[in-house]
Amino acid sequence: MAAQRVPRPRFFHQLVAPLSKFIGKATRKLNSDWHYRKFFTREHVLSQVYFQVSDEASLRGLAQALNEDSRVKEIVDNKGVDLSSLSRANSHRTYQVFEFLFESLFPISLACCGQDLGPLATLGPLRIVDGTFMQCVASMVWASYQEKKNGVKGHLLLSAGDDLPERLVLTEGKGSERAVLKQLLQRGVTYIIDRGYNCYGLFNTVAVKGAFFVTRLLTGAAFEVVQELPVDEEDRSKGVLSDRKIRLGKGKKAVKVLLRLVTFQAGDGKVYRFLTNRMDLRALLVCELYHRRWEIELFFRFMKNYLKVKQFLGRSENAVLIQLYAALIAFLLLRLYAKIKEGSNKLTLQILRAAKHRLFARIPHHEITEYLARLQPG
Repeated sequence: MAAQRVPRPRFFHQLVAPLSKFIGKATRKLNSDWHYRKFFTREHVLSQVYFQVSDEASLRGLAQALNEDSRVKEIVDNKGVDLSSLSRANSHRTYQVFEFLFESLFPISLACCGQDLGPLATLGPLRIVDGTFMQCVASMVWASYQEKKNGVKGHLLLSAGDDLPERLVLTEGKGSERAVLKQLLQRGVTYIIDRGYNCYGLFNTVAVKGAFFVTRLLTGAAFEVVQELPVDEEDRSKGVLSDRKIRLGKGKKAVKVLLRLVTFQAGDGKVYRFLTNRMDLRALLVCELYHRRWEIELFFRFMKNYLKVKQFLGRSENAVLIQLYAALIAFLLLRLYAKIKEGSNKLTLQILRAAKHRLFARIPHHEITEYLARLQPG
């Protein structure tokens, strides 16, 4: 009898190939298949990634596809799962599986998709921090925000210039962004933050931790000029008006370390004041660093418009975290595909649509091996 022919893999298999080797590690590390007789960790992970990159819009629609569409069953290696089992897995299988997978995928993505940052590459790790609000239904009482409105806030740490998410922290909608930043602080890292993070206690903590920040100074903030620093002609010609060492605040409330205030005038005549504890940078470079903060706003916009984070599949905190991590995992996988197969440093809408259109396309077996071999920097 002739050997049964193994069908060629589908494009989805290639897309998730960088993730596959970590799923077994996560399962063993977190014992995530304990008490499960069906719908094991691998199927759960692949189904959640599939949801993010497919046209499915609801938990019911995903369950229907997993039960009725032979192509979906094939790509997630599933023989069918009912709606209640899918919902139960989202509620009870620990989100730490997805967190582990995301954290395992990030360094691969950074090595492969990292950008040439030019002069910024010599400044050490640069991270942009911000939070975005996502509304929740009334029954999600743990996600408190206002009396008649529930919501959560996703706080992200983004690698500046590379547009790659590195860390996620989820809080209730009224969670403090400053408190989250204190959790994330690491020595030697420069954090680019908006004016909402202005807090004298936070600035002191950043200094104590051996970290750095770049932000905009709040209007009306009290400060004393300690020293006028020279501004070279090139920086002045590009808009730098002044560069000063200052003492921020007054009396007991003053920031304990000296800070630097760079005043910049944009082409439209608007004046900006940038605050930092980095004394080693050219004044214009301080301005350019803050300009990078816009990258996280663009990332949030992409995430909300083209990934599935506006409506949650489950109502528990665990289910929300699974969905958010699955969205970030899908983003990293798509960025890898854009770089390796399309030669693009950005995940464009055109590439995203093309990838979604090809999900079930058959590809040669060797393409996956060659794809994995190219997961190297350079």
